[in-house]
Amino acid sequence: MMGVCGKSFYRYLRERRMWAARRMLVESDKLIKQVALDCGFRHFGRFTEQYVELFGEQPSDTRRRRGEVDWIENTTARPGAGRSTTKSHG
Repeated sequence: MMGVCGKSFYRYLRERRMWAARRMLVESDKLIKQVALDCGFRHFGRFTEQYVELFGEQPSDTRRRRGEVDWIENTTARPGAGRSTTKSHG
């Protein structure tokens, strides 16, 4: 069943948890596995797979680029969207 936002409740919830994880990767020094657990993902491989699907990059890439990543939620996120979330320095 599709919700008001055009996606299932489960997908909406999963994306909210992913955005929370992205924020934690940028703002904290927690291990990536701990971030996944803290956001409700029990299987690290599945977390990584779904993270790449939503943001277009590995969680470790987000962590590495933390000074450039805009973690603020973009409700139009889609595969590859992570590539366009960097702030321009110019």
